[in-house]
Amino acid sequence: MNKDITSANASATLIVDLFPAGVKLEQFSADGAWSQDGYSVLETRMGVDGYMAAGYTPVEKEVTFHFQANSPTIEKLNLIWQTMETTKTALWCNITITIPSIKMTYVCANGVLMNYKMLPNAEKVLEPIDATFRFESITALPL
Repeated sequence: MNKDITSANASATLIVDLFPAGVKLEQFSADGAWSQDGYSVLETRMGVDGYMAAGYTPVEKEVTFHFQANSPTIEKLNLIWQTMETTKTALWCNITITIPSIKMTYVCANGVLMNYKMLPNAEKVLEPIDATFRFESITALPL
């Protein structure tokens, strides 16, 4: 039985047209590397007679990455964000997340950088910067 839940050796790589060779996402925040909220793929209806019906409806999947303000990844994200603003065009991307401790790889496909801010909050020290990507699909694969 695998009891290892280490996240320290996990890695993520971003593929986008500006960086076709890929960008290693690195220097994550102290409190976490990424997070994902749950999502619902079913819509239900309850009839007046008390019988429920359910139907599948496709939804977007969001993943938020958390970076230290001095992460080398920030420079690349800034360029992606500024390019989208300048060209008024979405830059499509894929992200592969590998987690050796649980022997899994997650492929986040057909996504865009949806929510981002270039300027870190300045507290006692600079606060982490979040980058939220929205994907068409996320597929889990064993290593």
